[in-house]
Amino acid sequence: VETTLDCVGFKGVSTPKTVGGGAGGRSDSCCIYWNKENWELLDDELIRYDDLATSMNEKDSLHDYDTENKSSKDVASTSSLESNLQGLTLSFLRRNVGILARLRNRLNKSLTIVVANTHLFWNPLYDYVKLCQAHYLAVRCKRFLNKESHPVILCGDLNSQPGGSVHTYFTQGCVNAKMSAPWYNHGDRDEAEEDLSSMVELTKGLFQGLTLEKLPSPKLRYLLDFTLNRFCRWLRILGIDAALETDEEEIERTKYGNLVIFERCRNEGRTLITTSSKLLQRKDCPPGAYLVNPKTQNNLEAALIHLFKSHGAVLEPKNFLTRCVICNGNIEEVKDPEKRKRVLMAHEAPLSLVEDDKLDCFQCSGCGQGFWWCDSPTSSASRVKEQASRLFQMCLRAGIPTHGPLHMFDFIDVEAERKKALELDINLTASMQAIEWLKQVDLKCPLELESAYSLRDDAGDIIGECKPFTNVTHDFVGFLDYVLYDRQRLELSGRLEIPGTFKELSGKKEFINAHLLPSDIWPSDHLAVGAQFSISKPDNSDRTGDDYDPINFCGFEGSFDPTSIPIIVTKPQHHKPHAIKKPQNPNMPNVKKPHRPKCDCGCVPPTPSLFEMAELRKKAKLAKEKANAVT
Repeated sequence: VETTLDCVGFKGVSTPKTVGGGAGGRSDSCCIYWNKENWELLDDELIRYDDLATSMNEKDSLHDYDTENKSSKDVASTSSLESNLQGLTLSFLRRNVGILARLRNRLNKSLTIVVANTHLFWNPLYDYVKLCQAHYLAVRCKRFLNKESHPVILCGDLNSQPGGSVHTYFTQGCVNAKMSAPWYNHGDRDEAEEDLSSMVELTKGLFQGLTLEKLPSPKLRYLLDFTLNRFCRWLRILGIDAALETDEEEIERTKYGNLVIFERCRNEGRTLITTSSKLLQRKDCPPGAYLVNPKTQNNLEAALIHLFKSHGAVLEPKNFLTRCVICNGNIEEVKDPEKRKRVLMAHEAPLSLVEDDKLDCFQCSGCGQGFWWCDSPTSSASRVKEQASRLFQMCLRAGIPTHGPLHMFDFIDVEAERKKALELDINLTASMQAIEWLKQVDLKCPLELESAYSLRDDAGDIIGECKPFTNVTHDFVGFLDYVLYDRQRLELSGRLEIPGTFKELSGKKEFINAHLLPSDIWPSDHLAVGAQFSISKPDNSDRTGDDYDPINFCGFEGSFDPTSIPIIVTKPQHHKPHAIKKPQNPNMPNVKKPHRPKCDCGCVPPTPSLFEMAELRKKAKLAKEKANAVT
């Protein structure tokens, strides 16, 4: 690629390919190329999104993380850190990268722009990973500007459809990050949809008067693997819904590779907690899975604090001791006198307790286990209350927030406990910054960007993209690739025309799946998007191409009006659009320019596609066999 582009006058920088990372061991690389006659590179910077995972173990904040302005020529591979990671950090280790470049115009030295190119994580289930990557890119880009007011162009495969969290973050300037965090449960579906719709209304005005209410604390529901039995009991003691992998499910997973635990997480809406890093690296792993590092299993107290801090847990003492430590069922009071006696007798309670009408009796709704209070220090009731008190005090010292009255734990001085230091083998102040982002209901983008393919309604509000897709496969159709630009300093002059219907993708071919990407017409699995910008905004419609570069696409020539492009182009084009050109006469009217399916104007390179080359090889082989048969 570099050699080919150099022959046509382009120079560029690219990130070294990353190796491994996540499911499938995918590699990743990004590049930026420019016309070397018109532009020169001032500096560039590599962005490793693995910083979101590793910075927790090295620095207190990503804003304090010293990137040392690493050049994109530096090695991009990240050393294997899986063995030292725990919590949510492993889900951010995806080997995705981005690149920033500062370019200066050779003819006008005062004209400088900043261009960013990136590829975000692909998995649609891990929306929170993509949102954190997007925010990290925006923060780094803002820092790269170094307080200068240079125009910014940000492009790449964002793997986010219009209306998604990443698209909303960049185009609306603000997003409710909690809606992307899978461990937040906002109650009923209608309530969640109401929160989402209100967020859309609030962000329509971009940065004008955002007033967001805090959403409720997460209603945590966990599923733990079989090795975390003790950890599971602690969660249940603190009133948290924590299910445990059964013996049968553990055998299916470890002996036969059937991951029933994944299916349970999805069906029951639970967050997985496991000691297996290999489970987290599987592409079908439920999002938000939490890793308890086996190396720190002897310090489960630290893992408990880290879990609560990561998920923004709020402890409610009224819920303590309301979960059965045996089966996770709800412990409910038995009010019927006859049933109370049967429960006490079934569990061999002393006769004096059975005949005591004032004794409170409880029973698990799941396994039927009976419970009653006993003041004896050796009783199971006293022991479990002592365990709950110890865990509660530990959480208070670590700064875990609480809500509501203390009830039977009112003997604990909350303020005094918070002042005490907690000694654990974990740096509680080194909370990963990405997790803090996901606790914000108004995560703001430091850049003011707009999509070059944005679609507006009659009121001028952005309602989506003007094209339905850039990626078409047998099981997915969506718009994933974007060119975002600084709407304050750049004016859109034109955009690269791309197909808007399956008919345009397939050309004249009518066989099944002719529209799927890649094809002999469109050799990439993503359609190329492009745009042309002018630095000075035209203040009226009479200004011509002398003020800004008009656009010239194959099949479209002359000055360009972005609002004139229809949402869906009905007339198919049977050729690939070429790069932006400046017309010889910028003032000429819009006219259709006829082209052959394979013309020499540059709209389709003369190089045969992979399909054409395969066909040529096939014909050559048949010709050779025929010739051999004749001889």
